[in-house]
Amino acid sequence: MHLVKDRVKQTTTTTGTGTVALSGTVSGFQTFAQAFSSGAVVYYCIADGTNWEVGTGTYTTGSLSRDTILASSNSDAAVSWGVGTKDIFVTMPAAAFSSLATAGVFTGAQGKATNYSVASSDGGSVIKATAAITLTLPAASGLPAAWWVTLSNRATGAVQIARTGSDTVNGLAGGYVLRPGEDITVYRASSSAFDVLTLGQSVTVGQGAFDPLHKGSSITLTNNNLTATGTSGGYGAVLATIGASGGRRYFEVRAATAAGLAVGLGKAAIDLADTVGGDANGWAFLADGRKVTGGTTTPYGSVVVDNDVVGIAWDADAGKMWVRINGVFQGGGDPVMGTNPMFTGVTGMLFPAIGDFSNSSAASGTLIPSSFVYSLPTSFSTFY
Repeated sequence: MHLVKDRVKQTTTTTGTGTVALSGTVSGFQTFAQAFSSGAVVYYCIADGTNWEVGTGTYTTGSLSRDTILASSNSDAAVSWGVGTKDIFVTMPAAAFSSLATAGVFTGAQGKATNYSVASSDGGSVIKATAAITLTLPAASGLPAAWWVTLSNRATGAVQIARTGSDTVNGLAGGYVLRPGEDITVYRASSSAFDVLTLGQSVTVGQGAFDPLHKGSSITLTNNNLTATGTSGGYGAVLATIGASGGRRYFEVRAATAAGLAVGLGKAAIDLADTVGGDANGWAFLADGRKVTGGTTTPYGSVVVDNDVVGIAWDADAGKMWVRINGVFQGGGDPVMGTNPMFTGVTGMLFPAIGDFSNSSAASGTLIPSSFVYSLPTSFSTFY
């Protein structure tokens, strides 16, 4: 979803058609850093008094990319900026209002009891599933920039949110699972991706869960998909439904059967037939006191036993990850200060994940709701 906030303005001396460095401040206005988190997609305008350009861009610390040009003084193409100071500020462009006219206006609610393909014309509506069905999203490439739809599961079973072609939903290629009682808003994030805003769930409001569409065949999910259990004699991994790519994030898992349990972070491309950290798409702490990524293990930290609480802290912007056992960060780590991480170089769209790394036990872990056992580290937020 593209963001607009009031009185956000800076200056830039960037030249050419590429990413803009946000180098100057303007009295009476917020900076982009004060208004947005890194990774936010915003509407912007750049102007130098003669030339101008309006579009959407992605804010990262100290810069703004120019992703889509909506209008400009250069025949609606990117302006090649010359030497000199330009203003860059947040605005609500005419193109966005045009999209809202067809996609952002609430158009009513629809009940569905059989599989349904969501249409472009459903934008701005609520679709309520009254049975455990599949709702298939339209291709993102054919939708207005401001398109959204609210999906509600009022059935007793899970509702599958499928995508068209190679589109992703919340960073996942397999779609999204809507649990009973859960409401979400799905919005077009790009020409090939949808993002999900979680509105709530009747059992545990705003809580993430493990994703039945992204688990190994040896993993069984129970307890409203909050508990994942492996199979004795097999490896496996499962991702949570909610991930992140920026900010400082934290989650906790309670070890039900600790032997063989791996707790960490994984990308959508993780090998689900292996444990978390079994390939380069995952990073994990193992219950026997080792850490693992890319299939390489190293001794690290205390052994985890049944009912212990394992916490994972991740600074996505710095690429650092720490592990906490019963409230104590291992290896002298301090995520608040950013020191002594368990791993560095941990970047990308990542999801809480657990796995089973033992052939002789059936490891089991449960995602803890947002009321964690231990306090969030200062400046960290939850994944869900």
